[in-house]
Amino acid sequence: MGKQSEPAIGEVGSIKFPISDAFKYCLESIRKRFTRTMITSLSVLLSIAFLVSLLTMGEILSRPEIGGAPQQYQIWVAIIALLVCGVGIVNSMLMSVTERYKEIGTIKCLGATDSAVLEIFLIEALLLGLIGG
Repeated sequence: MGKQSEPAIGEVGSIKFPISDAFKYCLESIRKRFTRTMITSLSVLLSIAFLVSLLTMGEILSRPEIGGAPQQYQIWVAIIALLVCGVGIVNSMLMSVTERYKEIGTIKCLGATDSAVLEIFLIEALLLGLIGG
């Protein structure tokens, strides 16, 4: 009664992919691609440092005794800094997908769903953002 039946020929089965295994897989991928990961992390770190320096300068310039800086300017500079940070992560993830076509194909052949593959890449992007930030 408790025995699971194998999928029939022509049926599509799926595998369970726990979130802990996804994290392990992502960390292993980051370790294998250490140089590119460090470049991406440093670009995220530099973008955040740029954002902080711009916000600090904006705060100094907005004091009445020094001269008022337009609030609109500060908002646009912050948006640009965050955009640079996001572009760095997106670039790294696109390169990661391009380099790993074979791995993705193997995982899909083993029965992983599209959402499981997407989950792996989203976790990797999250880890890159956390390492860089």
